[in-house]
Amino acid sequence: MRIHRRKRKWDEQEISLLKTVSRIIAAFEKRKVIEESLVKQRNYTTTILDSLPSIYLLMDENLQFVEWNSCAERYTGYSSDEIKSKTAFDLIKPEHHELLEKAIDQVREQKGKGTELNLLTKSGETIPFFWRGYFIELDNERFFLCVGIDITQQKETEQELRHEKRFNEALLESLPGIFYMFDEEGNYIRWNENQLEVTGYTNEEMQEISPAALFDDEEFKRIEKKIESVFKTGQAEVEAKLKTKTGEKIPYHFTGKLFEADDEQYILGVGYDISEQVEAREKLKRSEKLFRNLFLNAPAGIVMVDPENKVLNINESFENMFGFSQEELKHKDIDEFIVPKKERGEVPRMPLKEYAFERFHREAKRLTKEGDLIDVFIAAIPVYIDDEPIAGFGMYIDITEEKQHEQEITSSLKEKKVMLKEIHHRVKNNLAIVSGLLQLQMYESDDPLIRDTLEESERRIQTMALIHEQLYNSDSLGSISCDTYIGDLVETIRNTIGSDQDVNVNTEIESIELDIKRAVPFALLINEVVTNSFKHAFDDENDNSITIRITEQDGQVQAHLSDNGKGLPDDLEPGMSDTLGMNLIENFAQQLEAEWEMGSDNGTYVNLQFSIDEENTGAV
Repeated sequence: MRIHRRKRKWDEQEISLLKTVSRIIAAFEKRKVIEESLVKQRNYTTTILDSLPSIYLLMDENLQFVEWNSCAERYTGYSSDEIKSKTAFDLIKPEHHELLEKAIDQVREQKGKGTELNLLTKSGETIPFFWRGYFIELDNERFFLCVGIDITQQKETEQELRHEKRFNEALLESLPGIFYMFDEEGNYIRWNENQLEVTGYTNEEMQEISPAALFDDEEFKRIEKKIESVFKTGQAEVEAKLKTKTGEKIPYHFTGKLFEADDEQYILGVGYDISEQVEAREKLKRSEKLFRNLFLNAPAGIVMVDPENKVLNINESFENMFGFSQEELKHKDIDEFIVPKKERGEVPRMPLKEYAFERFHREAKRLTKEGDLIDVFIAAIPVYIDDEPIAGFGMYIDITEEKQHEQEITSSLKEKKVMLKEIHHRVKNNLAIVSGLLQLQMYESDDPLIRDTLEESERRIQTMALIHEQLYNSDSLGSISCDTYIGDLVETIRNTIGSDQDVNVNTEIESIELDIKRAVPFALLINEVVTNSFKHAFDDENDNSITIRITEQDGQVQAHLSDNGKGLPDDLEPGMSDTLGMNLIENFAQQLEAEWEMGSDNGTYVNLQFSIDEENTGAV
């Protein structure tokens, strides 16, 4: 059975009420969705702020903190509750408070671009931060929003850059030469102080000139090509004369290297003064030219060999002397061509280590191209650098003619020596004949005075004959040693006088060489003095003695003759007496150009001083 219900009719009031309730429910649902959305948005914003690497701070107009992110707590070391009680001045080091106030004023005036202020942490540490702030309005209230970024790493980088810059500047200024940097248009960008000092330009002038101002026109054409080369290949170098502001030209070595920055190309380079090197090179060139001229044109034959004794070069004199051309000897062992076979194992060869610091030279015989032996004087000069053999030089002087002359002179000297010996022998024999004649005359005379005079004359002749006999028997024939003939002379005097008295003769005679012009008058003077001592100095007493001392000092003969006899007679005044003996002593002393004196001092003495060499006479 089907039941039929009647439909209820809603009146307008009920319908209006239902619509109102429906709208209220819809509005509530919408607000709920908005609130949930706001909460989500808030959580999202908080998450974003906390994830930032920078500090986020929201402050009221008194700079009291209202909101902040976790990064603020982490950097400052304060807890959330501690930050609530802080202001912006508590988180900035006191030295920067004035800067903080100034920065806030600039933000109010909308002129703020950010500022650097050091964050002060709870532990007292300061951290460099860059801050940026804005004033905003929320619910009709003004707030100060501030964001700070830790710039510690940036500061460290800046510090490193400053250090690097100072280092580079110090490096540029410490360069021994000049430094320059210019662009493609030739405008100088950088230079060091040396460039200003060398060129004479000021900083302002350097900004106005180009490299062309520092060179002559012809010189700059070469420089310009090198500049183009740098821009093409990346680097180049050149030697040129730098022209200063005053016009002085200085030889310099310049380098250039390509440098790119900000899509621009520059040339960096240095230049250093090579005046000394240029002068040294010029000296070396002149030295090499001089050496080459000396080598090629030297009158001596010269061969240059390598450490293996192989020929590197010979000069024209060598070719003329030995007959070999350079092509025949080049890179061949020189000894195989000019050294006789029997000597090849004995001659010095490169590297001549034993002669590295001295010179080897000697006379030898060497072969010519035709096989003839010629007399040569050889000098071997090895050249070592850092104890390593580089080359060796052999110099040869043809002494064939000198050897011939030497042989002729030797033969002539032998002949003259034989003749001179014969002369001395004949003079001695003639004097012996005269001595014999005097002896015969003496034996025939009964007058004691005549016999005594003849006897003294005979002794003088025997003295001269003794010297010629000594010269005849000596090797030099031109000089005779005092110690050789003075002793023999004294014994001859003793024997010819035949005195019965016992007289000791004490001699101290150095080996002094005298030529015949000195030996004869000196021997005759000694003969007169010693004869006088033997004949007149002594009575019949014992311990009679004669002293003869002859020495040499600084080219002067010092002679002392004395006896211990009676001394000179009281009425005898040396130099004023007209006796034959005194006249002879004075005459012989004058021939020797000697200074002399005679006197009495426990006997008679004679002191004599004269020059050994005739050319030194008068030096006394």
